[in-house]
Amino acid sequence: MASIIGEVEWALKQINGIGISKKDSFETHKAKNGAIYRKSPYIHSYDYYKKIQAESINFVKWAKKEHGIKSIYQLESKHHKQYIEKKQAEGVSPGQLVNIESYLLKMQKGMSKVSGIREKEATTFIEGRTIKNNKKPHNRAYKASEIAKLGENMSAKVSLASGLSVHLGFRAKEAAKIRTEHIKLHENNKVSVAIPEGRGVTKAGRYRYINKKEVPQSFHKDLKNVLQQKEKGQKIVGVKTSTLRKGLNRASKATGITSKGWHGFRHTFSRNRLDELFEATGKAADCRDALKHISNNRQAGKPVNADFSDENEKEVFKMVKNFIDQVHDEMGHGEDRWALADVYILSSS
Repeated sequence: MASIIGEVEWALKQINGIGISKKDSFETHKAKNGAIYRKSPYIHSYDYYKKIQAESINFVKWAKKEHGIKSIYQLESKHHKQYIEKKQAEGVSPGQLVNIESYLLKMQKGMSKVSGIREKEATTFIEGRTIKNNKKPHNRAYKASEIAKLGENMSAKVSLASGLSVHLGFRAKEAAKIRTEHIKLHENNKVSVAIPEGRGVTKAGRYRYINKKEVPQSFHKDLKNVLQQKEKGQKIVGVKTSTLRKGLNRASKATGITSKGWHGFRHTFSRNRLDELFEATGKAADCRDALKHISNNRQAGKPVNADFSDENEKEVFKMVKNFIDQVHDEMGHGEDRWALADVYILSSS
């Protein structure tokens, strides 16, 4: 068994991009509807790598036991299809089945790279997805009234962490791990974030910067009180990620507010932050019109800049695109991430 697991690990090593810039790794692709998008062929997140590794090993163990394969390069499409059928019979949700196929597709990509090194024909055991993800992006942002009520039913630490996510865009794990040196407070309720080296704090160790963003006075005060009690190098919140999620679930049950998950706070950040940037231009209405037009283009499978005809429209489009890129960057993503914009910004319901 060790050899077949070793093959999996060697294949995944070929697409291990942890510590490598995702932006610098992007490759340009063309979708079936003609839309152009960029995607990295590598795995940049340690957690995602572990998920892919675990599922790939489970799959090859099953294929060896049920079909007697001795090498992952003996895998066939029937093995993939039967494995998915097995998972369906076990009651695995459609969303998780989509994830499983994504994990195995990553392994197949790594195997292809190994075959290229060995100058052999690539093994294709997934010829097409068995499970289609037809779920459209939807607005997961919490309303201000919902955030206020949830906060009233959270502990002080969980409430502070939710503020870090709502106002500064941190993921749950990041809110739990961010340290005192990463946050700087300014006058007029403004906060800066500076994480030049995010290893152990941010997803994939990605840097994170936000310059003097205005936050509510109450959140600024809470941050100031906590920072005054902490020394440099200490975690600001200092609880486990699971504690944050449990705290949100308890608050959801106590208030009757349907939980949209901790990630819903990041959805709130993305929309509120973009609107703040729009308002600062003095052309907020034009920016919102352009955003709606971009959303319509995405839904129609058109290029995002389609039908922006005169010079003023083109100027506003460029402004809006730059703001979207800025929000993505502040969230730890990057430029030209239109699929993510569909999820965090453009979805309306």
